[in-house]
Amino acid sequence: MPKLLIVEDHPMTAMITEEIFSSIIEPHEVTYVEKMCDLQALDSGSFDLVLSDLVIPGATPEEVLSWISTHFMHARRFFFTSIEDEELVGKIKSSGGVYLSKSTKFKNIVEEVQHSLNKDLFKTDGIENRSIYQSLIQMPGANKPLTIKQARVIDHLSTGMSVKEIAREMKVSPDTVKAHLRDAFLRLDVVNSKEAVTCFLQAKKMAERLYGKEAVERSMCSEPQ
Repeated sequence: MPKLLIVEDHPMTAMITEEIFSSIIEPHEVTYVEKMCDLQALDSGSFDLVLSDLVIPGATPEEVLSWISTHFMHARRFFFTSIEDEELVGKIKSSGGVYLSKSTKFKNIVEEVQHSLNKDLFKTDGIENRSIYQSLIQMPGANKPLTIKQARVIDHLSTGMSVKEIAREMKVSPDTVKAHLRDAFLRLDVVNSKEAVTCFLQAKKMAERLYGKEAVERSMCSEPQ
């Protein structure tokens, strides 16, 4: 199982960056480090990926970069930082690391990480390429996003509504709701409603980060008659 090291002293940023990577790489173990002294105490050979800020307690940005580049040279190294100094960015790239600016849009960060890891799980052009029958909610690696009706059915399901209640809300028969659920299970690669809701909410959250909450909500409106 791949091991990911996150070097970041702001918990919220650490959570967001881990979320990006956990969506793109296979199941993995995560270790969090907030200070330079804790970083230096680690077994440097035990990590496959390192995601680090350059501003942490106990060291200068140059020292953090030098330590990680020297002691984690066999790991894939990403530096996610607000520092935009050209000289330092050049050192990151020359060391074999990948520079990610904290001012970059989430969508562009995902694109850069996927490109660097040679992955293509998230389609970031959903708004431009979706059909009038599709939502923007798509599981990683899936060929197609959920249809509008599939997304609406599971969205209602996530609120605790029953099949009959969803049918009344959407003005369709219970059998039609069940059919949308069966098709959604296939696209989400799940076998029951509980798994479907869990995967749907994760995929919806990612879509909202990529495209914005309003765009995702609009994409779940009724399709043309």
